[in-house]
Amino acid sequence: MTIIVRFDELSGKVPWSQLQHAGGPAIDTPEHLRAVWAGGRTSPDLASAGYGHLWSDLLGGQRVWSATAPAAYLLSMLVQDEGFGDPDPTVRQGVLVFFRELSMNVDVVDRQCDVASSILDLVASSPVQACRLLLPDLFQVELLMLNDGDARTASCAATAAVAIAARVHVAASDRAKIVQWLNERARSTLSVTDRASALIDLGDLGHSQPEFLRDHHPAMRLAAALAPAMAEDDDATDVLLDLAESPARLDSVLSPANDSSWQTLPQFRGRPTSVVVAEVVTRRVRNIDHLARGALASLPLATSPGGQAIVRPYLSRIFRNGLPHPEAATMTQKLIARGMVENRQFWDWCGRASLFQSLRLPSDEESWRVVVES
Repeated sequence: MTIIVRFDELSGKVPWSQLQHAGGPAIDTPEHLRAVWAGGRTSPDLASAGYGHLWSDLLGGQRVWSATAPAAYLLSMLVQDEGFGDPDPTVRQGVLVFFRELSMNVDVVDRQCDVASSILDLVASSPVQACRLLLPDLFQVELLMLNDGDARTASCAATAAVAIAARVHVAASDRAKIVQWLNERARSTLSVTDRASALIDLGDLGHSQPEFLRDHHPAMRLAAALAPAMAEDDDATDVLLDLAESPARLDSVLSPANDSSWQTLPQFRGRPTSVVVAEVVTRRVRNIDHLARGALASLPLATSPGGQAIVRPYLSRIFRNGLPHPEAATMTQKLIARGMVENRQFWDWCGRASLFQSLRLPSDEESWRVVVES
């Protein structure tokens, strides 16, 4: 029996019209799943709509729905078909990351999950519980995909497996297998993007790799510094502070000219590298004076698309209690205020008011100028 025949058989048992996704009744879900499987064998519009259905409907509103687990169960079966998504390998990669995001949207108690005996178990359970039941199966699919001949697909499978392993109990032998695989990957001759991804995954599993803090490539230094176990390490903090001083270049660190296929790693959940570094460094650094250079470097980017997300963590941390009285302002606060006052483009930017309002900071130039001149 072929995979697609098995898909039709199991899908026919699911009462899709009684299930919901973010767009309403899930009657359209089976055809969307078929379109994702078909990839280039169907029209580009159908394939694109099918893939979009996963993210906008089955995980719409950053939550899971009653149709999510049954659809993911069928998708985990389809993704193992050799021709899945042909001829575009990024379709399979995206689906593996979709499983990662599904797991991130499910709370797991005590890391213990039962396993569904059939797809009907997923239909009968609540949306969250159904996804919990599905996680062990998704983990095994990701584990299987570590052997995929496409390096990027294997990387996507690894980061998804790691995310699931961090949430549910997995066999010690499976965890050891992933750790060994990631260690070999990080030290391989693959692209820097794939090696850095493996290093971040190792960090998420609790395995720090401090020797990479001195690697010649900034992406590897970044990946090593991001490990949660390195949060109190001064050398790791110095790496992040150094990288934060060049936010305009950070987004190309993991996507060099010869490997532009990943603009951001799956672990970053769609956020640019510059945003991730700003968030992490402002959370880890205790002395706000050490954030001054990164904050100043972020200001010119504030008016660019997505730039608010880079500058926001710095302003939130440095002006935690709002704009201080001019006489009480620290040297760092005055330095950032001066950087704002001297940036004419900043004051012509219409998005300034919403950013400042959300941070409870004044949006008029004069208030900042008074701080500078005090």
